[in-house]
Amino acid sequence: MLIDRIQKDLPETKVVLISPKPSVARWHLRKKYQKLNKKLERLCNKTVNLEYADVWSAMLDEEGQVFTGIFLDDNLHMNKKGYAIWGEVIGELLP
Repeated sequence: MLIDRIQKDLPETKVVLISPKPSVARWHLRKKYQKLNKKLERLCNKTVNLEYADVWSAMLDEEGQVFTGIFLDDNLHMNKKGYAIWGEVIGELLP
């Protein structure tokens, strides 16, 4: 609904959808997150002025495991290193 409203009221506005991020604390839910990420990416690919920021992939190592040094002690919320990754991914989509 929000995307529809933005596109109706502000048709030239670019919207960036940020993928759900992986985390150590919720790694057991990764298949659900991956499924949602695919749906979001497909939506962005077929919608004008809608971009997909894939932070999920950027937060994984070469073996597909989530980086551990990018979270606070709860292994869910990101620390400065985690937000730096987001900054790189999202920054590429901004003017």
